[in-house]
Amino acid sequence: MRLFMTDRPVTRADRCAFAPCRGSRISILIAASPNAMAASGLLGSRDTPPQETFMPQFSRHNRRGRVVIAIGLSALLLGTSACTRIRTHQGYQVDKLLVDSVQPGIDNRASVEGTLGRPSFVSQFGQQDWYYVSRDMRALAFSSPKPVDQTVLRVRFDAAGNVVAVDRTGLDQVASISPMGDKTPTLGRHRSLFDEIFGNIGAVGAGGMGGGGGSGPGGGPNGS
Repeated sequence: MRLFMTDRPVTRADRCAFAPCRGSRISILIAASPNAMAASGLLGSRDTPPQETFMPQFSRHNRRGRVVIAIGLSALLLGTSACTRIRTHQGYQVDKLLVDSVQPGIDNRASVEGTLGRPSFVSQFGQQDWYYVSRDMRALAFSSPKPVDQTVLRVRFDAAGNVVAVDRTGLDQVASISPMGDKTPTLGRHRSLFDEIFGNIGAVGAGGMGGGGGSGPGGGPNGS
């Protein structure tokens, strides 16, 4: 329901607006100020002047503005979440004090396992060196993760199982590999689809004709 405020005298046409319109679900009410109502005879001397009421009116422009603001806030929140950095850790948790405690010529496989734990993997050839791999990854939302730090700890043993050396490499030893295409290149003749379908038509006919003349001398499988 809308409430309109006016200071002009209420006329007879305005009085008709106090009654709700028939067949309509909305009642339109026109309220005048006390002076205007007294001048028009709608307010008597003993009547209490009505209190002036203010009701905000919302138009289509206001509703559109609220929708635009809501869309803008949603886009801002989405953009903020897309800029969030995600940092993850993969592999072995390197403890510098424990790594420095492993000494060549003193430790063996049993002591290394008791100090550092089981390795990430063991080499399949040679003296079966132990590798401890640690990697830190970072990525923005909706993007592929990239390594920012990596440590590969290599513990070398001799034939008796004693520690020979402890090597450590970082991210500078990581090679970036870009695969080429999705097909493995092959050598030889490249045949199209039509070559595969119609390429054997003449060969099949020639083979059948040659096989029919093998009844004479030398036409047998052994040349007889």
